[in-house]
Amino acid sequence: MSTTHNYFDLIDYIRNVKNFDVASQMAQSLAFRVDVNIQQAARQLFKVLREDQAEKLAAGGSNDSLADLTAALGEAAFAERCFHEIGSSATGFVETIRDLMALRDDVHEMAAELTSFCLDWQGHARSYEIPDLGARFYERPKLKIKEVEARRAAKSVARRAKAYDLSKEDAEAMLVKKLARKTDKLREVEEMLTNQGHVVHVMFTLAMSAQLDFTPADSFYTLAIDQQRQMIDACMKAADRAEEYAERNDRMPESEYDDICACVMKVTRDLSGVLRSPRFAVHASSEAAASQNVG
Repeated sequence: MSTTHNYFDLIDYIRNVKNFDVASQMAQSLAFRVDVNIQQAARQLFKVLREDQAEKLAAGGSNDSLADLTAALGEAAFAERCFHEIGSSATGFVETIRDLMALRDDVHEMAAELTSFCLDWQGHARSYEIPDLGARFYERPKLKIKEVEARRAAKSVARRAKAYDLSKEDAEAMLVKKLARKTDKLREVEEMLTNQGHVVHVMFTLAMSAQLDFTPADSFYTLAIDQQRQMIDACMKAADRAEEYAERNDRMPESEYDDICACVMKVTRDLSGVLRSPRFAVHASSEAAASQNVG
């Protein structure tokens, strides 16, 4: 397998991972990421169209309605097509949804197949139930404080505790309050996202029914490059989880554990090589330059 040309296919790569425990974790993670990215694209589409409709309403336009949203979505889809034709590498939300949906069935079926080759601690075949995508729009998300935010909060509290000559106990109490406040805000965001579930699902349905004159992605390497990179990162983390699970399994034979560790090392080396290849490196450099220009 080449990790330097432009046609790296993550789906095909996972199918050829030699250890089923590692491969199944990677496949499940890829399937989950596909569903999450579909939902995120539908949510962003809702945000864009709502803002567009709000501007029209402020200018004396009609009230929001399904017909208005459908018309606005058609305009968005047309704009995406125009940008694509003039050479833009960015993928719009409508096209993202259609591309990911074209691959969804294959990805989830692969996850189910690879999982069935694995055994649980009792020696029974594991199973993977392909989720109902429609139902996922109504699930309450589970948001957690990011590690970088927790570390930042700890450093902030430490600086203030030093400045005000607080005791260790007071500093710890302050950190607990600060993290609790962040957690409360996340619960509020969860509630808001849950309440938007129905209308975001409507956006997804409209995106799938939009009349577009392009062919959706038929393989991994035809997805937008940022989508590919997210999924490769997710699969690398999934491989690491497979090793972590193996470490906690006291009943696993040493030889089987060694096989998993060796497989994870190879996966990490292979996928890291893909992300270092010119195609991904150039895109990463372009994004970094763009973020600096925006700043």
